[in-house]
Order: sequence, then structure tokens, then C-alpha cells
Amino acid sequence: MERVTLIAIAVGFSIAALVSTSYAGVVLSETSVATSPAGATTLNRTIYVQGNKQKVEKPGVDSITDLDKGVVYIVDKRHRKYLEMPIADSRPDQSGSRDSGGDSILLDKTPDTRVVANQTCTEYRGGHTNQIERIAVSACVSRKAPGTSEVIAFDEKFSHAVGIEDEVARKGTGESAGLVLEERSTVSIRVPDLTRGDAYRIASFAHQTEVREIRLRRLPEATFAPPEDFTRVTGAPPPPTRRQAPPAHDRDEFEV
Repeated sequence: MERVTLIAIAVGFSIAALVSTSYAGVVLSETSVATSPAGATTLNRTIYVQGNKQKVEKPGVDSITDLDKGVVYIVDKRHRKYLEMPIADSRPDQSGSRDSGGDSILLDKTPDTRVVANQTCTEYRGGHTNQIERIAVSACVSRKAPGTSEVIAFDEKFSHAVGIEDEVARKGTGESAGLVLEERSTVSIRVPDLTRGDAYRIASFAHQTEVREIRLRRLPEATFAPPEDFTRVTGAPPPPTRRQAPPAHDRDEFEV
């Protein structure tokens, strides 16, 4: 059975695309919805890729990766400041991965296909269950979406630049390669309920990211640079404030 491998789920579902010529770029609009016992949060972001450069635009803070210069910019739009750091320092921290199988979850190909962002994609599913948690993951992958081979090449270059010589890069070529147009993940955690002796509660967290639109066009060089009137700082911009999550709601237990 054909499979794809996702390494540290958050990294495996990073989505970008590029047209067949290195002189043009793509603009991807996508929406992410995260659901937890605290409620639901929706985030819209735009991803720009052209050649060896990528920009992820979100409310408040943008990140720009320039492989040619070997730098990453973190742009704080609220305070009109930006941080520049060597690309090697942007290596993803996978220590917090909840993937109990080590670093990876294998997704098996299914016969199901759907249309996302006007592109046909094939559904892959996988998961993991133990006495503490249950993880379910799905991804809708297109091998014919514009720029699939180019984005894989970009991801491989980035992986090499930050020193990730593992399956994140190695799985970027071959029959299983593709562009993830939608991903869904659900994590259910069994936690003790101190109010009911040996009973447990289930805290559930879900995340879905979907590409809404793909636009192909030439991107100006200024897209991949901090605004000229922003101030460069030596310390990281202040992170956004987050609310403290309340205790998990009561849920039925699942069997393992």
C-alpha cells in the first residue's frame, strides 16, 4: 500500500507552491481553524514563493526566508520592527512533537479523491493510539497542482540549509511526492478527573488547514524583504498574547 510520511506534523503540512518557471511566483491563500476546549480560532494567511525565497504573511507578524542570502526575517508589523537571523538558527524545534511513534506518522493512500482550490487531490489517512492519546491525521495531496516539483525543491534546499537531513527532505521526490492542499489532525488526550476518583476526562484538539486559492504571478523583489521604514532590532519581537486555556470539558472515554 502506498504511503507518505509526515515528520513532526506541523512541518509535514507546511504548504507552498511555485509555477514551472523560476521567474514567476505563486500566491497561496489558506485558512487554518484550531479547535480546543477553550474554543475555536481561525487564522488566514498568505504564502508567497518565488525561486529560493518564501514569505508567510499573517496578521501581526510575517516571516521571510531568503535561501540566497541565508537569512530569515521576522517582521513585527504592529511595532514596525524586524529581526534578521541566520537561516541555520531557524531550524524547526521538533522536541514538542506529540507523535508517539518517534518523529513520524505514516499516512496510507485511500481511493477517495476531492477537489480543493480547483485541484483534484487524493486522500491519505493515518493515526496512532495508546493509553494516553489518540491521533488521527489526514491529508489531501495533489501531484498535478501547479509548481509541485518546484516547491519540493525549495523544501529540500531549506532542509539542507537548516541541517535537517532526514525524511523531510528524502520524501520530497518520487511517486509519493505531492502538494498538500488540505490537512486535518485530531488529538484526544486522556487526563485524570480529580473530581471523580480514578475516572478520566478527554481533552480534544483539532486542526484543519485548507488552501482556498492559488494565484500565479510575478512577485516583486520587495515582497521578500522587510519594509525599508521598519527598524531592525537585535532581540526577537514580542510574541502575541495568548489566553490561558481553561480545564478540559468532560468527554466520554475512548478505549485503547
